[in-house]
Amino acid sequence: MAKHIIEFIKHPINTATVAPDSTELTRIVIEMADLAKAKTVVELGPGSGGFTEQIIKSIPPQTKFFSLEINRKFVKHTKKRCPAATVYHDDALNLKEYMKKHKIQHCDSIISGLPLTVLSEDLQEQILKLVKESLSPGGRFVTYTYVHRKKSKGNARLKRLFHDHFDRLEVSRIVWKNLPPAYVYCAIKE
Repeated sequence: MAKHIIEFIKHPINTATVAPDSTELTRIVIEMADLAKAKTVVELGPGSGGFTEQIIKSIPPQTKFFSLEINRKFVKHTKKRCPAATVYHDDALNLKEYMKKHKIQHCDSIISGLPLTVLSEDLQEQILKLVKESLSPGGRFVTYTYVHRKKSKGNARLKRLFHDHFDRLEVSRIVWKNLPPAYVYCAIKE
């Protein structure tokens, strides 16, 4: 938890929260991503690796999986926590480059820990467009946000962009056992 607090203070835009996410939030994200059927999974912004660890436990052995993290300290921490994971120190906007490297044409699931509601509209748009292009038909983009951001302009823009770019949007119940409380978005490309 101390690493999260330090990174949040140093890089508040790149580090979404002061504490690692709860097992309950992780469970809901994993369920909504439908990982048991996924042949290709990408994680954007794994932070300290809590979701990464559960993704590895949830995907079939033959599933191709890698993560992109912009914070060098979180990359090191995730690699230490999850030695079997392939974690690159790079920006999420370079997703296609790594898909080519892994010979992946489309992803079945993309899980994001990026703080999308605090990003600019232009960056939100770029990320959602890139994610949609990268998903296979039936593919799922799963991300989460915190309850205190629900009425923010960034969240309103994000929801509009989900509806502009995706065919269906599912929203989970609030996960009160998380600091801060959160809920999950699952945008589906049909």
